[in-house]
Amino acid sequence: MGRVFKPKYAWTKADGTRVEKITEAWYIEYSDASGRWIRRKAGVTKEQAQDALRKAESDVLAEKNGLPTQRLGDMSVQDLAKRFIAYLKPRVTDDHWKTTKQRLEDLLNGSKAYALRDLKPDPVERYLAGLDAEGLAPRTINYYLKAAKQMLSWAVESRLIPYSPLECLANRPEHVKHRVRRALTEAEVSQLLISALEGPARRALRRYRNRPKKDGSYKPIDLPTKVQGRYRREGENNVLAYRLMLETGLRRNEVKSLTWADLDLEQGVLTTRPHWEGNKNGREERLPLTPGLLQTLREWRLKNPGDPSTSVVKITSRSLRAFDEDLVAAGLATRVPQDRDGKPIPLNAEGLPVRTPHSWVINKRDAAGRVLDMHALRHTFGTRLGRMSGVDPKTVQALMRHSDPRLTFGVYVHSDAARLKAAVQNLPTLTPQTEIPPDEVQPASAGA
Repeated sequence: MGRVFKPKYAWTKADGTRVEKITEAWYIEYSDASGRWIRRKAGVTKEQAQDALRKAESDVLAEKNGLPTQRLGDMSVQDLAKRFIAYLKPRVTDDHWKTTKQRLEDLLNGSKAYALRDLKPDPVERYLAGLDAEGLAPRTINYYLKAAKQMLSWAVESRLIPYSPLECLANRPEHVKHRVRRALTEAEVSQLLISALEGPARRALRRYRNRPKKDGSYKPIDLPTKVQGRYRREGENNVLAYRLMLETGLRRNEVKSLTWADLDLEQGVLTTRPHWEGNKNGREERLPLTPGLLQTLREWRLKNPGDPSTSVVKITSRSLRAFDEDLVAAGLATRVPQDRDGKPIPLNAEGLPVRTPHSWVINKRDAAGRVLDMHALRHTFGTRLGRMSGVDPKTVQALMRHSDPRLTFGVYVHSDAARLKAAVQNLPTLTPQTEIPPDEVQPASAGA
């Protein structure tokens, strides 16, 4: 049992007089879980000291029983995430671990959660609403919430926290909202590739620049030649990644899995592998390469010699954000300022928000609500095939690697006004006739 008391202290004056005094503050003394005695100041009143003693003894008892003693709100959520990620790494695949780590970091940073008291349902829901405004599918948004809930459930099971503060948040219905993508036009493809080539240097200049001048312009910044070369290579990498999706129909994770061993640059053929992440049909298939893409791959191979098992292009967790920024720079998407409630802030005549935004989101939807994301590059490949004359539907289906033609032409091959107009141009002209040709006269029925 501990005790509450006021300590006494004494000293001797210069004339030899002994003086004793009692402190104004109250102290507590108790034994911790290891048996060591602790003495510390606890308050200016006896009641405060008694409350502090009860709390200290309760923490000691909880520590002896393996229960959490730290206050829930004081715990660092970043430290908790690091411990959870370290726990998760040997138990899941490397790709799953990297994805969970990145999504958890994005959610914590996006909701501005530093201590566990900051990880509340409201800021997390606002962050998820921002992802929805960017055009992310409900299933993808649920993955972000799932990563946070999984971390908190592990913390509860490990007796680090008593309960999960996000348990009240529900997943978004995945069957209600379907993302409708659109294909890029030839002009938009060109704009995107130019933006992607200049993207790394453009993003670097944005990081290095200082505050704007009074007229809104920035002081020019010259990047070193060596740094410019590195950003140029990174831009060429991004352009090639986009072209692989646009000219072969590969999905993002399939492009990420592509190695030089999967390419026959002599025959101009790409081979898909069953073990690739994102290969939905799980089959090995040979896809022909366009002449322009084949020439680019040959030049890229000369610049990147190495083992055949190395990746053709690099796609990281930052590639999606870089793609969104490339869309904005190409004029295919817009950055929208939002307030704390996730509502858009209107712009003034100069195109600036009328008040300071709480966050910015990228709007990739057109007027019809169709989304332009990275998977839309595969849609563009299918649509470009459908536009070509002389390409039969079976060939389009085979190049898209679909088992059902309804998926190919119902989802991936998009119609456009120019192609529809060209299709009806060949219909014969209809003119009113006063006499019906004899071969078109229908015989009367017997019962008429």
